[in-house]
Order: sequence, then C-alpha cells, then structure tokens
Amino acid sequence: MGPFFVGLSGSVFLPLREHDLNHSFPPSNIFFMKSILLLMVAVILVGSTDELMALDEIDIYLGGYAQGSMPSDSYNDVQAHGRSAQNLSVGGGLGGGIKIGLFHDVTNRIIGIELEYGGNGGDLRFQQLGSIGKSTADLVVLHSMVNLIVRYPHEFMRPYIGVGFGSSSGLLINAKVEGRKNKDVESSLAFGHQYFAGLHMNVSEKIFLFGEFKYIRAKYHWQKFSVDYRSQSVVGGIGYQF
Repeated sequence: MGPFFVGLSGSVFLPLREHDLNHSFPPSNIFFMKSILLLMVAVILVGSTDELMALDEIDIYLGGYAQGSMPSDSYNDVQAHGRSAQNLSVGGGLGGGIKIGLFHDVTNRIIGIELEYGGNGGDLRFQQLGSIGKSTADLVVLHSMVNLIVRYPHEFMRPYIGVGFGSSSGLLINAKVEGRKNKDVESSLAFGHQYFAGLHMNVSEKIFLFGEFKYIRAKYHWQKFSVDYRSQSVVGGIGYQF
C-alpha cells in the first residue's frame, strides 16, 4: 500500500489527530467510514430535495477524480529548527478525490457550492544548514474543502472558476530528519485554501466529464520541522448529475 493510500485511510473528512491515527480503527475501516460519510451527505442532499424544492430547479452532482500534483521547490518553504533548508526537492505524486456540488435557480445555476475531499502523495528531500546529511520523508496531503464556484451555464460545455477553504492534513511518513524522533506517521492539521479553473463537459443527460487546474496551499508543522506546502495540480474526472 503506497503512502498516499496509507494517508487517505488515516484521515477523515474532519481529519483525525495523530493519537487517533495510532489508536483508533484499522486504516481500511477508516477509509470505508469516510467514503460512507461523504456518500451519506450526497443521499441527504438528494433526499431532502424532494421536500424542499423541485429537482428541475436545482443541479446536484457527485463526481470523482484523479490528479497529479506539481509542488514548488522554494528553500524558504521548509523550516528545520527555525532555519531554512537547502538543496530542497518537493516531489509530486498521484492522488484523487470526490466532490458533491449544488447549483440552484436562485443564482440562475451560475453560482454553486461544492464539498470536496481529496489529496495526493509526494515526498521531501532537503539538507539542513550546517549538516552534511540529507533529510527525507514521504508526504501525503489530504484536503477537506468547501468550494464556491462560478460557471457559464452552457448546455454542453461549462467553463468554471472557483475558490475553496477548509482543513488540510499533512501526513509525514518514514521521516528521517535530523533532530527529531523518527515516527512511522506524524500528522499536522492546518488551514488550507485553493484556487481552480476547469471545464465541465456533458456526455449524456446524466454523465459528465471534467478537467481542471488548481493551486493549493497549506502550512504544516511537525516536531521541530515545518513545510509551507504550495502545489499545482492537474485534475481529470467523471461525474453523475441527479
């Protein structure tokens, strides 16, 4: 099991603390519970729609996606013992996520809200000032976001832009960093935000494809070590419109 999937199974929609990661449910059960939780949100949204409003007055969709991340490599992004690192390399990785969106006639289906949960794997390689050794770690980033979206409501192709805010978990795995204890997994919960632009393309009455480019940022703090994480991601996925 790769580090991304280890991390995905170790964080819930409201991410768990490190104590919970080590002493709570097995990772496979946690991942199953998270998936059920988000699907329950979708069912509640759709189920309540019949009572609160007609379906022809609202667009509700559920989508899943894969993504590839491309983090930045600024030396100031990593702080070890309060000092910037050198010879830094922040590796990107593959990931994915799930999102639920809602557009209502009140906004002419132009402005909508999304709930999104996703993340990706990666790694860190750097050298601390005054040290000849190389510090390394696998890094998994997981985001729980609420997105505000503005789109052009074309029948077939819908370009859109958006901004999101929420919680972001950085999971440090197999870290070998001088001056700190080597833990199998250490988590950091931080505020995260993202900006994105994309294109929604209907392929049938219910099925659509989408692609987007996003920028995300969060600052993680672990024991004697921190990272100002900034990354661009290319996203592609498929969705279902209720």
